[in-house]
Amino acid sequence: LSHLAESLARQGFVVAAPDHAGSTYEDQQAFGVTLLNRPLDQRAVIDAMEALTGPLGDLVACRRVGLIGYSMGGYGAMIFGGAGLAETALQHPRAPEGGSLARHLAGSKTHAALRDPRLCAIMPIGPWGNGQAMWDADGLAQMDTPLFMMAGTVDDVSDYAAMRRLFTGCASDRYLLSFINAGHNAAAPIPAPLESWAHSDLLGWAPFQHYADPVWDTLRMNNIAQHYAAAFMGMHLRGDDTAGMLDGADWPGFAPGSAVGLRLEHLPAGPAPDKPKRKTT
Repeated sequence: LSHLAESLARQGFVVAAPDHAGSTYEDQQAFGVTLLNRPLDQRAVIDAMEALTGPLGDLVACRRVGLIGYSMGGYGAMIFGGAGLAETALQHPRAPEGGSLARHLAGSKTHAALRDPRLCAIMPIGPWGNGQAMWDADGLAQMDTPLFMMAGTVDDVSDYAAMRRLFTGCASDRYLLSFINAGHNAAAPIPAPLESWAHSDLLGWAPFQHYADPVWDTLRMNNIAQHYAAAFMGMHLRGDDTAGMLDGADWPGFAPGSAVGLRLEHLPAGPAPDKPKRKTT
């Protein structure tokens, strides 16, 4: 997500972009490590940024924080934002042994302790988990952090229908931006580096598959993500008057006809009505 980090930094936001131990190509551990640690990592990054000293520390104010997470980062953002896990999550075949995932269960003291008043907005992109019974209606109803979700409508990794249920089931003021006919690599990954086209003996496949979408141009999706991230985070972290960039009658910030293939939906805080407010082109 370096394109998004750089775009936000250019506009005056302080951005931290961690490598998550246990979840990288060089350090792939059991999937349960990510299930347990991702929301804990996200909280730890905020704590570490707030603890900075010297000139860099003078630059950083962690009173209002936004979190952007892709795929498993989106899973972590949902938990950190308030959606505690369902009991069924503990039965997932790749859950960590010993029941340690129970610390993120909805209604638990440990999940309540994870909540952070500094967190003011989350942007999950292709969030994984709801298609794997990680949440239920009661847990999602506790998610009250303002949310802007992005997803591809043919995502078969996180399951687009399952992500829509996250959107409708949360209680926060929330948006869903859908990239029509895009898969799991919608919006977040940078354009595939040349090195990613080669077959990897370590992985057994070409890493290109973790970057590219067969329908959408990656750079175009990156630009769209940057536009909405700046508007959403600006509104919730700095108090910018950017609501018009999200809810305008047309597609603000886009030339006429250039928003083809996008659908933006908005639900105010509270239970979902029968039909979200939407605009599609």
